[in-house]
Parts: sequence; C-alpha cells; structure tokens
Amino acid sequence: MAKKVEFGVRLPVAGPLANTEDIWRRATRTEELGFDALWVHDFIAWTTFQDQHHVSCGSREAIEAADSPPVFFESLTNLA
Repeated sequence: MAKKVEFGVRLPVAGPLANTEDIWRRATRTEELGFDALWVHDFIAWTTFQDQHHVSCGSREAIEAADSPPVFFESLTNLA
C-alpha cells in the first residue's frame, strides 16, 4: 500500500510579518482547506542574525519593518 503524502502550513509566529490577525486567519484557513498539519517554530534565544533572516523574503512589509524590534509569539500558546 502506498503511503499518503501529507501537507502542512507554518504559521507566521515570528519576524516582521507576524501578527495575531494573520496567525488566526492562516490557522483557520489551513483547517478549512483540509491540510494535514499546522506548524510553528521556536527559539531559545533571539539574535540580531535572526532579525536579518526574516527580511530575506523581500516583501515591502518585511523591508520596512527590518529596523523595528523583533516580534515573536510564543509557540505553544499559538498551537493551543
């Protein structure tokens, strides 16, 4: 029997594009669309290198927010 391919979505819980509205919207839409999994990521410590990493998406919002303090929503709370 062939194994089923599963797909999931990672929530935007960190970086300049993370906000509560987008987290909620993506989580509910992921469920509506029938995805198999919902993921978040977590960090023990936040470094200035990670601030720069999130700008790599190249979006206008990410570039404009690059000078702001890091935004991080706690992972277990988001999964709940």
